[in-house]
Amino acid sequence: MRVVVLPVCLLESYPHILLKYDFRLKQQSQAQTQQSSQQTPSTQHHQQQTTPSISSLQDQYFLTPYSSPIGVEGSVKTVCNIIRRSPVLRKLFDVKDEEEENLETKIDFKGHCRFIAFGPETDICICALLVDHISSLELNYINMPEPPLSRQQSKISYNHSVSSTSILSSPLLAAGDSPTPSVVQRDLVHLWISIRDIRHKLIHIDRVLKQPGILSKLTHVESWVSSYNEKDGSSPLQTPTTPKNGELNIPPSPLPSLTTLTIHHDENSKQTLSSTSNSLTALTTTTPQQSLPSLPTRLVKARARTLVWDVMELKNEVLYPHPVHGRIPNFRNNPDCSANLAQLEEFQRSRVIQICPSLAQEHLRLFSLAEGKVLLTPSPSIDVALFYKLDPKFLNMHELSRAATKSGTAALGTVVNLSAVGNIHVDIVVVASVVVNPITGARLGKGKGYGDLEYAIMHQLGACDESTIVITTVHETQLLDDLPSSVMTDHDLPVNVIITPQRIIYTQNKFQRPSKINWDEIDNDTILNLPVLKEFKRLQEHQQIQQQMVLV
Repeated sequence: MRVVVLPVCLLESYPHILLKYDFRLKQQSQAQTQQSSQQTPSTQHHQQQTTPSISSLQDQYFLTPYSSPIGVEGSVKTVCNIIRRSPVLRKLFDVKDEEEENLETKIDFKGHCRFIAFGPETDICICALLVDHISSLELNYINMPEPPLSRQQSKISYNHSVSSTSILSSPLLAAGDSPTPSVVQRDLVHLWISIRDIRHKLIHIDRVLKQPGILSKLTHVESWVSSYNEKDGSSPLQTPTTPKNGELNIPPSPLPSLTTLTIHHDENSKQTLSSTSNSLTALTTTTPQQSLPSLPTRLVKARARTLVWDVMELKNEVLYPHPVHGRIPNFRNNPDCSANLAQLEEFQRSRVIQICPSLAQEHLRLFSLAEGKVLLTPSPSIDVALFYKLDPKFLNMHELSRAATKSGTAALGTVVNLSAVGNIHVDIVVVASVVVNPITGARLGKGKGYGDLEYAIMHQLGACDESTIVITTVHETQLLDDLPSSVMTDHDLPVNVIITPQRIIYTQNKFQRPSKINWDEIDNDTILNLPVLKEFKRLQEHQQIQQQMVLV
């Protein structure tokens, strides 16, 4: 009999559980490969018919819970032993060295714990422990060196062969013994995962959670946390309300599967679309997330970016270039995002779309041109222009593929000067992201702020307004449910819709978009890298002089 420990917390009033990636399991798959090479051909043929090939499983990593066989001392003491052995769980339950012996009394196993057994069909029992939320950005940096504030300025030496002795599982490092922060070395990565996403099979989970009956029992965990929360009265779950016209935070209703989208175009079924997109938006925020303890915002952003970059490299989810650190991830299966974008009614009605020039969005640019959309691509290297404009009416079919590339955009596109930007209305803005919160819509780029500045310029010139939809396309690994809201400032651009290769997510639209450029926050390096800012400032000063002359 095994016990599975599931720490449960409320994120934006929705139950999440803490799971982990254990990258040391890669060595087991390699051992299995050696073992399979020693088997007879008949045995290998039989295994190929019954199980997936070993090579296809080597590049797959699964989220797993903490579990252990129940010892003779009982289930409660077994759970306590699991917590004692993990630095992350010790931090989560605030276990000090002097409290180890009395851990059974420190943890409220009567009020904040629920044991769920499954009967004879499986040898698993669940121990759900209700805890206060501690950010995954804090849990994943226990005994880990802090990332540099700018990954672009640091040399990355990625270690593909992860050692069996993890930094997280090793004893506390003495002062001066910290490994160099330029080396990516993670064996364990902990993330808060939405229970509903697990039940709808949007998350790759290991065989422990795939056993019969466990996914259905997670519904009982949800109900228990919700009922406990309502009884406690601190932050009761709220029922979805009917959205107003034009709002994008559409409350969904639970569906058995989220991987297949069926799009309808009437007002009533639009709620079904958003529920298929993401169940997290059904709940209104009532409980603020626990922020990281007195950390500078720049360090929180650096932690979030580095965590996502590390996990994507470890899971081999990036095509090229490598390493992904310091870049917008060119993630695998990004063409599937185009198929999901095509199902949006907002895309079907749109005429002008602005798409960032990143590699991950190259197929999206090609798809938009093929669908007859006027494409705007930022041109940061031009002094007096903000965009290249590509109209498929004036392009041949064989030129579309080239027009979607950076070099092709410059060769085939028309330069749009700043003075002409106000004559264009942009219906959709597709911005690049490194990390996105799928609940609140908070996002982080690679740290340069070009997308935020470009939107602010468009808004000041009248090319964007509240009807413009901001979309980002990312991999599922780039979604961080507890990315704190503190990372968003007045000049940061949030997103309304998130598109992954698997689904469409409508966010809660918690943040205001940047409406103008704050010149006090623009440094000389930014002006050198984005020379259009200098021309935009000159135009603003010229307009102010003209207005003063009219008043005189």
